[in-house]
Amino acid sequence: MNSIRKAPTLAALGLGMLVLASIGGCVNRAAQEQSKKTEALVRDTTVPVRTAKATARDLPEIVDVSGAITTSEEAAVGPAVPGRLIAVYVKDGDQVSPGQAIAQQETQNSSAQLRQAQAQVASARSALDQARTDAVTTPQKTSAGLRAAEARLAQARSQLEKAQRGARDEERSQAEWAVRRSKSDLDTAKAALDRANRLFGEGAIALVEVEAAQNRYDNALTAYESALQSQMLVNNATRPEDLASARQEVRAAEEAVRIARADRSNDQLARDRVRSAQANLDAALQSVTLAQKALSDATVRSPFGGRVSGRPLQPGTYVAPGAVIATIVGGDGQYFEANVAETSIRRIEPGASVDVSLTALPDVRLTGSVIAINPQASGPGRLFTVRIGFTERLAQVKSGMFARGKILAGVRRGAVVVPIDAVVRDGERAYLFVVADGAAVRRDVKLGIEGEGVVEANGVRLGEDVVVSGQTGLTEGTKVRIETGAPATGQKGA
Repeated sequence: MNSIRKAPTLAALGLGMLVLASIGGCVNRAAQEQSKKTEALVRDTTVPVRTAKATARDLPEIVDVSGAITTSEEAAVGPAVPGRLIAVYVKDGDQVSPGQAIAQQETQNSSAQLRQAQAQVASARSALDQARTDAVTTPQKTSAGLRAAEARLAQARSQLEKAQRGARDEERSQAEWAVRRSKSDLDTAKAALDRANRLFGEGAIALVEVEAAQNRYDNALTAYESALQSQMLVNNATRPEDLASARQEVRAAEEAVRIARADRSNDQLARDRVRSAQANLDAALQSVTLAQKALSDATVRSPFGGRVSGRPLQPGTYVAPGAVIATIVGGDGQYFEANVAETSIRRIEPGASVDVSLTALPDVRLTGSVIAINPQASGPGRLFTVRIGFTERLAQVKSGMFARGKILAGVRRGAVVVPIDAVVRDGERAYLFVVADGAAVRRDVKLGIEGEGVVEANGVRLGEDVVVSGQTGLTEGTKVRIETGAPATGQKGA
């Protein structure tokens, strides 16, 4: 049995050789397959990349600023007008509030000036009322006077024309008929009187009848003589002196019309008097305002809240503008005075919210808002000063501490953003790649506001696939293959 184990049979040797040959054939085929795969990978120029979609997002516009914490400066409070102090209401160390009365000056002169100015206002207002009334009535009077003068002129011209024409034919006929009628009446009365006298002489009638006939004759004679006088007046209607008088009346009426028309200039004068009276009233009102201010300025007030530092002046002291009655040191009014570059100042508006951090107090975060913007830039860097007031007050915050702030200048609505990892910077320029039809397309972009891991990219359309990993070595038109899954940390551009 041992010899059998040590010396294999011919059949066993043949079987072993067959197995070895089979094993050798399998190894060759696997190598060939691997070689083919390797060759395919070498020949394939498609670059694997990872992408993300360009999306729309509302981004806060933040302006970074820096500066120092500042407190209100002390103020030397003095009088605006000269005068003697009659009262001082504070002493060293007193707490004062904004606008609180600190001292009082005598007010006799300013009170008298105010009363005088008020009296001038009353007088000027009365003059203005009268001027306005005249401005209304004067045109009415001048118009009425002109109409009356024109009417008198028309009448005088009519009288002159009548005098120049003389009596009308109808008037002459009427006068002639009146003479004839009165002559007939006279003849009838004469015949009746003669008959009465004859009958009386014969004793046929009484004396009273003769007297009646005589009376009728006298009346008829008077009427006849009156008719004759009237006929003479009609025939000689226009005397030279009457004609001259009529012409004089016309000239007088024409002069009256000329004067009435000239009086129209009084209308403009009346309006001018209104403007002058209004100006006088405005000046008087201004005098009242100045007198009231002088009276108000006699009360010296604190410009802000704080404490009185040092001993104030005493009552009885005569003070002039520039003198110091009391010194006020601000207790509140702590604010952040930040410097803003001229390229960013236009984006900041009063009221904008601000987050503030302090270098000396890293754990302290303050909130506030922009309360004032200095319109004048200063320094070679053209920096504008922005005053930021705080919402809260912290005792550990001291004047002079260095601070940084983030001012919310607004919100950019619907900004197209891409991951920051997608952006490739080349100096001041920036670009990225998007995938279109399986190829890389380079896009030069203008970067805007940065957010949390994203940046606004002008030049990219919403929804485009942006390469965020594997862009190193990409050029325009490079074939790419989008891989799924998040890129490994630190593998940007790998």
